Amino acid sequence: MPIWSSRAKIQRHMPECFKQTYPRCQGIIDASEIKTEAPSILVLNKSHTTYKGNVVISPSGEVIHVSGLFVGSISDKELVKRSGLSVLLEPGDQILAHRGFTIQDHLTPTGYELAIPAFLSSKGQLTKKNLATSKQIHNLRGLKNIIPFDRVIPLSMAGSINQLWTVACLITNFYRSLF
Repeated sequence: MPIWSSRAKIQRHMPECFKQTYPRCQGIIDASEIKTEAPSILVLNKSHTTYKGNVVISPSGEVIHVSGLFVGSISDKELVKRSGLSVLLEPGDQILAHRGFTIQDHLTPTGYELAIPAFLSSKGQLTKKNLATSKQIHNLRGLKNIIPFDRVIPLSMAGSINQLWTVACLITNFYRSLF
């Protein structure tokens, strides 16, 4: 089931707060970790196994891309490379993310732009403009509130973890509006 929205559809349904600040925004990306119980052979070393996936939501709040899950030690950059997101974006598209999501060098050569909050200056403070932009991006990224994996998944369900992850992400499209 294709869930990626066209640029025209994104623009048509884009909230005013995005039109003013991020008019080329195609989506907001974030990564989430899911923990499953560790097999009994590993219990002595660790109590759970971690998987990581990313989700992209449109500016109007729909989930429009869900990656598969990968071993939790994968970097955000490698996760984006493997997620299939690059083939969905068009040159000139802008993606919003939090400041720890440093994937700009992966996106720039392909003509996409990453908007992230500014890092602190050498003086330890953000400029007023950078602070305002950072707050906007932070407020517009609703992902951490929509993914319902807040506890360790039982080992008996680990074989279905990718399906559970995908359904949980997509079912949020039927919740109330994020903005």
